[in-house]
Amino acid sequence: MIIKWWNATHTNKAHKIILQSTPILICWNLWKNRCSKKYGGKQSSIARVKFLVMLDTFKLLQTVFPYITWPLEWRRLCTLIESCFHDTKITIV
Repeated sequence: MIIKWWNATHTNKAHKIILQSTPILICWNLWKNRCSKKYGGKQSSIARVKFLVMLDTFKLLQTVFPYITWPLEWRRLCTLIESCFHDTKITIV
């Protein structure tokens, strides 16, 4: 799975951002979870970490592409990202 991830080629700008940022977001949220448990005494779960990774991904996409309505469900989000294409239209006036 990791080899497939590293060998994946992006199909558009949103896909490229996701491919580049997801490992960072996973590590960041695992680190936050570890610190909150160790120093804050808070309990967490894998489901919570997965939710926070998804939330950070959603916030990133909302920031970079505010004109697109991104779904909050991971599978639908991935499908949308992979199917996006840049359509440039030129109108002669």
